[in-house]
Amino acid sequence: MTAAARTSDSCGPSRVHVLNASSLTKIAGLVLATVLIWLLLRAADWRSVVGEIRRSNILLLLCAWIFLGGTSWLLRAVRWRSLLITEKEVGFWPIFWANNAGNLGNVLLPARAGEFIRSAMVGAGSGLTQRFVLATAACERIFDLFVFVTMAEIIVRYSPGIPDAVFQAINFAFLFAVAGIVVLVIAARSEQWIHLVVARYLRRTSLANRAEKYLEPLIAGVRTIYGRKQMIRFIGLSVVIWLVDVSGAKLVAFAMGFALSFRMAFVLTAGLVFINLIPATPGQIGVYQWVVVRVLALSHIEYNRALAYSLVMQASSYFVLALLGVPGLMSYRKLRPRNELPTIGAPEEVKSAPRWLQDPQ
Repeated sequence: MTAAARTSDSCGPSRVHVLNASSLTKIAGLVLATVLIWLLLRAADWRSVVGEIRRSNILLLLCAWIFLGGTSWLLRAVRWRSLLITEKEVGFWPIFWANNAGNLGNVLLPARAGEFIRSAMVGAGSGLTQRFVLATAACERIFDLFVFVTMAEIIVRYSPGIPDAVFQAINFAFLFAVAGIVVLVIAARSEQWIHLVVARYLRRTSLANRAEKYLEPLIAGVRTIYGRKQMIRFIGLSVVIWLVDVSGAKLVAFAMGFALSFRMAFVLTAGLVFINLIPATPGQIGVYQWVVVRVLALSHIEYNRALAYSLVMQASSYFVLALLGVPGLMSYRKLRPRNELPTIGAPEEVKSAPRWLQDPQ
């Protein structure tokens, strides 16, 4: 057997395993969505559903979609920019369009591929390394989830009539967010440890320097959120963003002729956030409707009205994302690689390793 054949044989099973795992995730999401859609269709009176949508106040819906939805995405761009500018001054609008294009990609593509899209867009237009930008994006998502589930823990705990399943979902998301923060804290404080391990096990200064240059942008990206002022700014913006989103859910309900309490609107928003943690079809079709109908049932909202509300809510989110995300994707196509720009977040050319790195003994 030739070396090429042996290499092919050795790589074959692992590739098949990766493909099978990916396929199983997609199949699980498709089966889940299909079952939920079938259950929703069987129980719905579609004349009543269409009637509920037609009776909606269009002006209030447009206000919820454009004003509150646009405000939420503006604030999210401000929050992400506050992390990126710790390394280099970056304009607001490139981050705004990149952020919206990435969120549109998260809706349409599996495995939250939009995070890579927005990181690539910002990296291409600013000179920041993509590893640094992606690390700041990961920090933003994890700390944002932590702020939201902390708010949810406080609000739901003092809300009567909330099922145990909701408490369990919130507790799971809270533990998930805490675990992510622990990983980020360890990564941010382990720079010298990583350098020592690289130097001790690789035993080659040039290779150690290359590994250091590769890891440095990731560590620098994680550290962008550290600092009292930075943390207070991030938490404050996150709280305002989630309050705007909850207000949007309440305004859509008011436009459709029924009242939704702040507590129930927050529980609904929490449910829509948590479905991102389970495998589903792109766009969360079926799963989105099921969560909305189940949550509104706690407020004794009639089934067809709740289903109509779910369709309007999902359409509104897609409308705003398409309105803001498509121009962002189009602007990315016009960008050209800027090889002449320096990369920020990685150390400059390392001419020689530090003395302790050259002699780890």
